[in-house]
Amino acid sequence: MSRSVMKKFFIDAVRISMIPMLLFGLFSCGGPKETTQPSVSALGEKKSLRTAAKILSVNLAHSVKDRADAKRVAAWIKSTGAEVVTVQQIEVPGEGKQGFNAVRELATLTEMYQFFGKARYLEGFDSGNAIFSIYPVRQSTVVQLPVSKGKVRRSLTYGVVDIGLLSIGIGTTELDDQSAAERAVQVQELLKSSASFSDFHYFITGAMYESAGGAVASGLGLKFELANATSNGAAALTQHIYAPKNLKITATDVKSVQLKEKKLDGLLVSYQIME
Repeated sequence: MSRSVMKKFFIDAVRISMIPMLLFGLFSCGGPKETTQPSVSALGEKKSLRTAAKILSVNLAHSVKDRADAKRVAAWIKSTGAEVVTVQQIEVPGEGKQGFNAVRELATLTEMYQFFGKARYLEGFDSGNAIFSIYPVRQSTVVQLPVSKGKVRRSLTYGVVDIGLLSIGIGTTELDDQSAAERAVQVQELLKSSASFSDFHYFITGAMYESAGGAVASGLGLKFELANATSNGAAALTQHIYAPKNLKITATDVKSVQLKEKKLDGLLVSYQIME
């Protein structure tokens, strides 16, 4: 065999031997992919998932009456960077009636999903609580809270939100604004209903009409951690955000936020959540 023929034979053999290596590289070196399930180690143990959630809660106090109001509130919400927003005292037209729909307008302007839960009838509108989220709100429901005869009706609006790789349950409410005894009964109902929402990490937000040192925080403290209590600037707020008692959930940033032109005080909390 001539030297030139041997050289060609050798080169062809090398090329053929490299094909499996090239194929392996082609199928094993793709770009990074987002994992939607916990990874499993060689020992079969699930690795923890970590995600973050930024929650804003605010009592709108029936202040969103037209599109100009909605624009101001929506711009403020967007400026906070909140991913989940819970509001109290917001209205939608009653069934079969015409009128300004504050929930729908805010959802459009903030580009968020929404779910509204009625608490009572107010001057031709259904008034209650709403959840807004950059993620879809699912498994939503409304729980009526106990009130004495002649008192203003109250409710809890609840929904499940997928935040990245995890799902959380979030409820928002407005407790009685006049009677500590009424609030105590309503807190017991919140604790009781929390058992129904135990499939997910369950957060409670809303207008509690007490500071962090009040009886509401003490009662809910049986199952929940109040974010306000971790910040001097938020301890006096009557707007509360509670996380389930869980070492895997940490409030990393807690602060009061204001929309001064409408005299609204909100609470903004960032959480790190492990699963």
